[in-house]
Amino acid sequence: MEQAYVQLVERETFEWNTLVNLLRVEQAALQLGDISNLAHISNSKLELVRSLDRMAEEREKWQSQHPTQAAAVKSMKTLLELRETARTLNQQNGTLIDRRLHAVRKAVDILLGSARKQNVYDQEGQLTSRHSYQPLSAA
Repeated sequence: MEQAYVQLVERETFEWNTLVNLLRVEQAALQLGDISNLAHISNSKLELVRSLDRMAEEREKWQSQHPTQAAAVKSMKTLLELRETARTLNQQNGTLIDRRLHAVRKAVDILLGSARKQNVYDQEGQLTSRHSYQPLSAA
């Protein structure tokens, strides 16, 4: 009976390891500014989280039916550590995303604000100048 629980925890631990590795790949991509694989990574993370939710429900059901045996399983320690590692990596990745988003917004604000103040670009996006120039002979 306890072997079934150990197998549940081992499967869940494997999935948490997979998620942690995926979060590290995501973090490297974010640090390098490589957005080409972020959509794929995001979809993979979503699938893993759904799978982990199902596994956690199954594990918790087993634990509620066998409360004294579940406490003896050493694999739970690894699972909990992986869960914490994934949480930390996810927060770090969120911070990286926020920083990049802030930098992009700031750049857009500078470009648009500068364009509005100085009339650098007209409504068609053509370069304009605030200064009107007169030929020297007309001055």
